[in-house]
Amino acid sequence: KPAWEVYLTAAAILHDTGEAVSPTRHELHSYYIVKNADFPSMEKWETEFVAQLCLWHPGGKPNEKDLPFVEQKERRQAFWRLLALLRVADALDRGHKRNVRVNRVAVDKKSVKIFLTGKSAIDLEILRVEQKKALFEQLFKKTLSAHRS
Repeated sequence: KPAWEVYLTAAAILHDTGEAVSPTRHELHSYYIVKNADFPSMEKWETEFVAQLCLWHPGGKPNEKDLPFVEQKERRQAFWRLLALLRVADALDRGHKRNVRVNRVAVDKKSVKIFLTGKSAIDLEILRVEQKKALFEQLFKKTLSAHRS
């Protein structure tokens, strides 16, 4: 079983690389950059997997038929879960300035609550979590909310 966290980490680092080309539709450029990068430690499917996470991180829902790893159930399930987590992480790092710090995460049968502090106002990050939580809630069957600590 692959260590899925490696792919989430790679996508978290690389998902906005396309902004170097253009901030408009940067996810398309990120996809291209990652897909065509030479990562000696990754197989071709792994590079495509990370590139797809980068492509879909802002939102929307890919057509499963277009995902080249859709035939492998484990990879397909991991992709959706990692995409949901990447979207939440992206929401928490809205300005790419590490303004927000996660102090605590409370998980119970029905909910996940993220408690945050920040160097300045964190209202926009909380709003972005609200905007990007749908896939997380759908997949993990828990409500997700972000709160000031």
